[in-house]
Amino acid sequence: MINIKEIIDAVEHMHKKSILALKSKNLAEYLSLFDDSLSYRQFNNKIIDKNTLKKDQKSYFPRISSVENSYERLNYKYENDIFSETLIQSSTVSIRVFLFFKKNWTVNRKGIYRWKLINSEWKIVEVHILYENIT
Repeated sequence: MINIKEIIDAVEHMHKKSILALKSKNLAEYLSLFDDSLSYRQFNNKIIDKNTLKKDQKSYFPRISSVENSYERLNYKYENDIFSETLIQSSTVSIRVFLFFKKNWTVNRKGIYRWKLINSEWKIVEVHILYENIT
């Protein structure tokens, strides 16, 4: 029988791992949360794969000065070996621009994240961003 509390605890652990990877600028650790089969639908409906995500993140990850991240799980379900959760996320990111300047922005988004247990570890296999506001 599936223990949904154990799944939620495991996914919570992965969220914490993601935040630590961002704060420590560890791109490999961050990308390890995503399965190689990733399908990531951005707010503009463009679908990218894990390689594109890696390329996009690679340019800005080393320049991160600080990250603050929070999220709220609105709902979840488990069916057909997939744990789906709908999250509202808020992130404030500061990156270095040139040598002495910093750029700050806040990202608020709502998305559906689908996780699958692969080789004893929960991985994100699909993301669908429903709303995104960047200021």
